Parts: sequence; C-alpha cells; structure tokens
Amino acid sequence: IYAKRDQYAGEMDKLREELERVQVKNQSHSSEGALSSLEDDRDNQMNQLREQRDRAEKENKEKKELHERELAEYKMKIHTYESEVEKLQVRLDRSYAEKDKIEAKLEFSQSELGKIKAELDKSQGDQNIKYNDYNDTRQKITKFELEIERLRQENDRVHIELERSRDMGYQRQ
Repeated sequence: IYAKRDQYAGEMDKLREELERVQVKNQSHSSEGALSSLEDDRDNQMNQLREQRDRAEKENKEKKELHERELAEYKMKIHTYESEVEKLQVRLDRSYAEKDKIEAKLEFSQSELGKIKAELDKSQGDQNIKYNDYNDTRQKITKFELEIERLRQENDRVHIELERSRDMGYQRQ
C-alpha cells in the first residue's frame, strides 16, 4: 500500500513539475483558455491517480483480510490436531501402563508355574505321594497354564491395540 502510495505521490509530483514547467512556458505564450485546459487536464489526471490509489488500497485491504482469515483457520486446525495428539498420547500412555501390568502378571504367573512345576517334579520323584495330592497339583498347573494363556492373549491384544494407536497417531500427523 505504502509503495503504491509513494509511487502515486511521485507521479503527482512529476505532474506538478510538468504543470509548473508548462505554466511558466505558457505564461508568456498562452491565453487564459489554454491555462484552464491544462488545469482541467491536471485535475483529471489527479482524479485518476486518486481512483487508482483507492482501488489499490482496497485490493490490499481485501488481501490482508483474506490472509488473516486463512491464518485464523490454520491456527484452529493446528489447535485441533494438537488436541487430538494429546488424546492419542493419553491413550498410548494408558495402553503402556496396562501392558506393563499384564506383563507383571505374566511374570508372576510364570514364576508360580515354575514353582509348581518344581513341586510337581519333587512330588513325582517321591513314591509316597498320594493320588489326591498329585491330582490337586495337576489342577493348579492347569489353572495357571490357562491363566498364562489368557494373559498371553491379553498381552497380544494390548500389543495389537498399541500398534493401532501408534499407526493412527502417525497417520494423523
């Protein structure tokens, strides 16, 4: 806007200089009618320059308003994406926490299974173990094996969900 304004101001200065030069030259040679004609030309040219300046200022104002609207829209989109990323991060953190809990349970169950298997091995080596004790121990092992299998499946499910969450997070970025 300022550059165009300065340009128009420069053009107006040139026109004034030209007018003064013509006026000085024509003062001795021209009549009142010629001077009036030059003044009319000057006024017309100044009006045209003002109109051009006004149009340029209006165009620049419209461009600025459009730019500001677009900037506001981009800021809103960025805020929306940041909010979505935060939500996904919370879900990811929860998934990690749940995964850690499941892994801890799995480790405990495996430890218990190891102990029970050791007890079973000891009891199998001992010929004097009653059939009912053997049967009870076997049931505990089966129960723990089922628990381990359930925990493994749960762990696999959490890993799959975690991968999906990551994939969704990367796709949205």
